[in-house]
Amino acid sequence: MTNHKPATLPDLKRTELFRVASREFAAYGFAQASLNRIIAGVSMSKSSFYHYFNDKADLYRQILKQALLPLEKMDDTLDLDHIEAADFWPKLAAISGDMVAELGNSSDMIDIARMFYRSLETPEDRALTQDLMKGFTVWIAKVLDRGQTLKQVRGDLPQSLLIELSMSLGVSVDRWMLAHWEDLDEETRQYLNAEILGIFRRILSP
Repeated sequence: MTNHKPATLPDLKRTELFRVASREFAAYGFAQASLNRIIAGVSMSKSSFYHYFNDKADLYRQILKQALLPLEKMDDTLDLDHIEAADFWPKLAAISGDMVAELGNSSDMIDIARMFYRSLETPEDRALTQDLMKGFTVWIAKVLDRGQTLKQVRGDLPQSLLIELSMSLGVSVDRWMLAHWEDLDEETRQYLNAEILGIFRRILSP
């Protein structure tokens, strides 16, 4: 992955390219997505594209990398090292609510989320996001570990099982929300988010 090249692409052009590309990836998956359609959609030549990106996979990864920046800030807000027992679940609720609001304000983020979940459907596409999924798994393990230390997460089941339950439920919920996103208003999205977090809490609490 290149880190420096996309940064030299003008902001407006990069935003336009990432928007068109994420929609293409979401609609067709990585393997079937057409780089020619993507660059034609932003009036970009192949020579210009390869000046900024190594290949289609590099573009895909750079889109995901940029999309994850707001999530990294939310992780800082959670501050697992210093969170107290009374704040554990309320803080998770606040952060997940903020994420729903963030998605509601950005159709581009919805396209990128759909692009990501589309990648889970085929082995070739999954190879592009396997490191990201591993990162999510590590993060969930950290949250569960801190929750167990604070007596907010059950300790009677293997942590690997709790991780599997959390990941499976999370993926199912996200896919459903993305499939119905445009049919839901912000109030309904936030209501569903709170209820879903309640399901997680009932599964994971002691």
